[in-house]
Amino acid sequence: MDPTSALGLAAACLGIVTKLGVTINTLHNLRGKYKNSDRTISFFIIHLTTLRSASNRLSDWIEQSSLTTLSVGEKVDLQQSVDACNALVEMIDLYVSRVGKGSGPFSFGSRVRFLWDEAEIREAREILQLQVQALMFQFQIIQL
Repeated sequence: MDPTSALGLAAACLGIVTKLGVTINTLHNLRGKYKNSDRTISFFIIHLTTLRSASNRLSDWIEQSSLTTLSVGEKVDLQQSVDACNALVEMIDLYVSRVGKGSGPFSFGSRVRFLWDEAEIREAREILQLQVQALMFQFQIIQL
């Protein structure tokens, strides 16, 4: 075998080994995510429940506050912020409800569905966190 062919064969083998290493690493990461998916799903459900409760309480407070406490514009702005949080909570809840709710272990199919939608769920959760921070900032400014 001539040196050029041997070099080409070695490069091809190195490429295959590199791809195999990346694939094994990806599968290992996926396995870890699969093993922790029950806990992650439960945390998402608890987070959504807590945010839903807080937003309901804040909506009630906005409705009950007198006009002397908040201006009409402040009430409208706060309610819009709360509504945006509620919409994001509902969007995440749709993803999580496809997985299934419960306190016990989730089925194989539920875990796979969660892993499939995980990037979208995490993106929506990050947007929700930003919205909650904006709402908190808005509320703090109103309290001044």
